[in-house]
Amino acid sequence: MRENAALFVSLAREAGIEIGDGGYAPMIPCIVGSSINALQLSDALMRRGVSVVPIVFPAAPEDKARLRFFVTSSHSSEQIRFMVKVLAEELELLAADTCGPQDFHKHSPRGLPDGDFGKPRSERRR
Repeated sequence: MRENAALFVSLAREAGIEIGDGGYAPMIPCIVGSSINALQLSDALMRRGVSVVPIVFPAAPEDKARLRFFVTSSHSSEQIRFMVKVLAEELELLAADTCGPQDFHKHSPRGLPDGDFGKPRSERRR
């Protein structure tokens, strides 16, 4: 298992993927910078056959939202190489999207006005 985790970490770092300082544990984070990015990437990876867990705000700070990969001893080196290749491709696609989900927060409200959290939509201030 440690060999597989080390392979994933090595390939991810070679591809310029931010994985933090987690070392070579079986749970490997990939920092993606926002909850929206994490959710979009998780969906894109699942469509390509890679199951990954998005960790989003409030479980992680918004700028440290991440994908959590679980690397086990049952993964082959080909599967690990595929995971990292697909992740790098999807990160590149996300970065190329000039007005995509990573910019969504710039064009939408930051949240509900103070005091409106938990109220039905009909009772919220507009």
